[in-house]
Amino acid sequence: MKKVLIIGAHSRHPFKIGMLAEVIRTEIEKGNDVRYLHCENSTKGYCALNKKKGRLYCRKCIRASKSVLEWNGVSPEKIFKILPCNTPSFPDFTSIEELKNYSYDGYNFGIAPTTSLMSIHRDYLFDVSKNQKAIKGYMRTQYIIIKNLERIYDKFAFDELHTFNGRFALPFAATEFCKRRSINFYLYEGTGDYRKYFSLKNNLIHGMEWQRKKIKELWDNANIDTRDDEGKIWFEARVNRTDTPALRFVENQQTGLLPKDFEKKEDVENIVIFNSSVDEYACFDEFKNPIADDENDILESLLEKYKDDDSKKIYIRSHPNLAGAFRKKAHQAKRLIEMEKKYKGKFIFIYPNSKISSYDLMKNADKVITFISTVGIEATYMGVPSILAGKAFYDELDCVYQAKSMEELFNLIDTKNLMPKPKKNVYPYGYYLENNGTVYKHYKPVKHDYGSFYGHDVRMFENPISLLVKRIKEKLRNR
Repeated sequence: MKKVLIIGAHSRHPFKIGMLAEVIRTEIEKGNDVRYLHCENSTKGYCALNKKKGRLYCRKCIRASKSVLEWNGVSPEKIFKILPCNTPSFPDFTSIEELKNYSYDGYNFGIAPTTSLMSIHRDYLFDVSKNQKAIKGYMRTQYIIIKNLERIYDKFAFDELHTFNGRFALPFAATEFCKRRSINFYLYEGTGDYRKYFSLKNNLIHGMEWQRKKIKELWDNANIDTRDDEGKIWFEARVNRTDTPALRFVENQQTGLLPKDFEKKEDVENIVIFNSSVDEYACFDEFKNPIADDENDILESLLEKYKDDDSKKIYIRSHPNLAGAFRKKAHQAKRLIEMEKKYKGKFIFIYPNSKISSYDLMKNADKVITFISTVGIEATYMGVPSILAGKAFYDELDCVYQAKSMEELFNLIDTKNLMPKPKKNVYPYGYYLENNGTVYKHYKPVKHDYGSFYGHDVRMFENPISLLVKRIKEKLRNR
């Protein structure tokens, strides 16, 4: 029997509540001594993504955690409460880089505030000077968590710690505590398929190297006679839009819809660029682009070079997840709008919420350019030459052309009759995505946003207005 401490997702989001309930029930079923660390607003909202630090958000999150514990029969004596404590004064910061690298007492205290604020503002270049209060709030949370874990460990020397994702202040501090004391920690997170979740040992979710190793490990251990066919399954489902669990970002796009002036000509190459949602990964050095610090600089250099080249027609398909960045007028969105104005008529810009089909764009492209997106490897599967101008989990599979400089990128774009990489090279990645993760046993998801746990609807803690809007949208889609 192991001693296991679990820290929740600190969110009222339905799928996170269902996932937390699953993790607790799974550890109890193993016969482990399971304890839970409960917040009750001890961190004053500076835990994860409580954007406005509202008390209502905290109350619903507290209720959600308590309900999950009740559903699993976790008795009060097995619940630790986070106790407040005096915290040190933290300095002001002048740049994101300075903030990201800040440590206190040997613990990194800068990553969590940085990635949290990037997500909240949907901006990888958020204004540090205007967010000093939030930065210090997240740092106080990390200090409080570490001091509480020290206290708890003296009473309950846990063998493992389980928590959600790991990049936000509360769970990140817990992983830092575990690293120093060589305690195993497991981070749980959803997969692209809402029917599954996965658990990662002693690594942050945003690690690139562990995913590359996992791809190779699964492929090497697969049945050599069947693994190619299994590797195709994921791609076929995406291309044919039959795999609804994994198509959340394109579900509002219209199959067959292309830009109105899109046409195939022998003397004109259609170059389709799929950008990425930079704020999701910009905090992590493993994703550092080998060509430029900012992928928007790459885009602008590319547009500048080809602005008068009539042999190429360029389309930029903005990632659907950037809709929030456009609403918030974040740096990436502003930059894209500026490029659209500057190079008006020289390329076609497709906004995040456009119904134009990403998959039909991909199929009809002469070349596809990506920075990190899975679209890059999907293009190869479709038989389209795919160029990677960044880093991706699949970049060691020889399934895309990799540009390490602007010169290499231009040369690949200018290469006539560039042949796609062999389709068979993509199968290990498809096999990985199809087989990675665990199918829920106790939580019964219906879609990404809702499900039930032994008859308990996990949407019960969601904002009623948000829930109503989702239901109306769902009815309209099903007409």
